[in-house]
Amino acid sequence: ANSAYQVIGKGDDGWIVSRTDEGKGVVNCRAERKKGGRFDIVAMRNNGSAYLSVDAERRKGKYAATIIQPINEPETGLRWTTNAEANGERMWFQLEPNAIGFILASGGFRFYLGRTEDTGSARIGKAVGAVWQQVRQCAGGR
Repeated sequence: ANSAYQVIGKGDDGWIVSRTDEGKGVVNCRAERKKGGRFDIVAMRNNGSAYLSVDAERRKGKYAATIIQPINEPETGLRWTTNAEANGERMWFQLEPNAIGFILASGGFRFYLGRTEDTGSARIGKAVGAVWQQVRQCAGGR
């Protein structure tokens, strides 16, 4: 049986790489890790769209003009502005693949949800960098 979801690789620190056929030729490649009550996902589809996803912690809604920064960056430093969305379970941030690579190299990120006072951070460690390369290869080597 050809399952839509397959684990295709493993990394250090509990990271796995999966591939999901979402239909209509779209494949979603993800690095995912469940650790210490967290479930973190770094993903890229074969159409080039890429995102970071963390637990929503009950947040729901769309947050335009959300700011994402590498976790070790000063507040005035490097940042990306993007759209965030949360459905109560998961929250995700659309970003360019190169931005994601930069963020992962820092070991995590801080977010400032657009037009709110809501901020948070995700410390996801440095081991994700190597699995991100597997994700990019899975998504077509972009």
